[in-house]
Amino acid sequence: MIAFDLQAMQSVANGERGIARYVTEIAKALVDRHLDEVDLFLWNDLLPYPPRLDELRLGDRLRSFSEVRGRSVDVLHINSPFELANVVDLMPPIRARRVVVTCYDLIPFQFSERYLTDGWASRKYQNRLGLLITADAIVTDSQSAADDVSALLGVRPDRLTVLGAGVSEQFRPPELSLVDRMRMLRATIPGIRPRFVLVPSAVDWRKNTEGAIEAFALLPVDLRKHHQLVVACKLDNDQRARFEALCHRQGVSDQVLFTGFVPDETLVLLYQSAELVVFPTFYEGFGLPVLEARKCGARVVCSQTSSLPEVLTDERAWFNPYRVDEIAESMQRGLSDASFAAILDAIPDPAGELVRRDDR
Repeated sequence: MIAFDLQAMQSVANGERGIARYVTEIAKALVDRHLDEVDLFLWNDLLPYPPRLDELRLGDRLRSFSEVRGRSVDVLHINSPFELANVVDLMPPIRARRVVVTCYDLIPFQFSERYLTDGWASRKYQNRLGLLITADAIVTDSQSAADDVSALLGVRPDRLTVLGAGVSEQFRPPELSLVDRMRMLRATIPGIRPRFVLVPSAVDWRKNTEGAIEAFALLPVDLRKHHQLVVACKLDNDQRARFEALCHRQGVSDQVLFTGFVPDETLVLLYQSAELVVFPTFYEGFGLPVLEARKCGARVVCSQTSSLPEVLTDERAWFNPYRVDEIAESMQRGLSDASFAAILDAIPDPAGELVRRDDR
């Protein structure tokens, strides 16, 4: 009997993006292609029940922790051990002969001075590292993450399996004209203009949104006049005020637009309509936005760090995210150099597929 843990889909803070999305897509693939291989899909009834669980159509295979308490299984697959609120709530209350854990990254461990300064948070994280170290097998979505687990935790390579990642079918090249797409975008994001540069981001320090804004400010005046920087990022009022203050200091207040949180259908339209997508993160376990953007036919430039070269495979599309001038140079070339734009169009995704957009 195999049990698959769905707690990552219940993340209160990060339920819309990243790991929650990845686990959702894996669960959908298991349902569509290998449903007979998984006996139980488990959700934690000490956490909120997300409606997205109903979309999986699991029937009586979907069980709460309370319903399976004390049962025995052959294999338990734990997803995302680091995101959940309380250590005592993490493990499903079942007995498992073998435990498999998915590790998406060790970013808090690598940047502990940023993420683990609080004593309680540090102890919680260290406790969950123990789950990785003692697991029978560990799955990662990039070779970079697997290398980190091996190097930082001393896990033998033969206990590690790299699966890679994918995106849902809604991330695809556009079928509507650019005029129609921009009309739809303006209905939900007032003030957005054609030929925009998109930064799919988050408030987290490692996403380097500040670097993207500062790089945009370094572009020639004429280039900025014809383009807009669009930052797709969930923000509260204080966070928005901080970014807007940075834009004011950089002299680009009227050229940068913050969307706030956008649903998937709007995110797809943004990828499909952007002149260029810039992903300036310092570190990623996989970097799903890069793959999402390429699947939509967008031209993408990104950081040369961590897992991103596995997703965007041509080094000419990379920049050093710690060098604002390099980010600006990649932006400028992507917007004004036709030969460089052609290079970006020709970069395949990790599966070797070449996806292009035909309306530019």
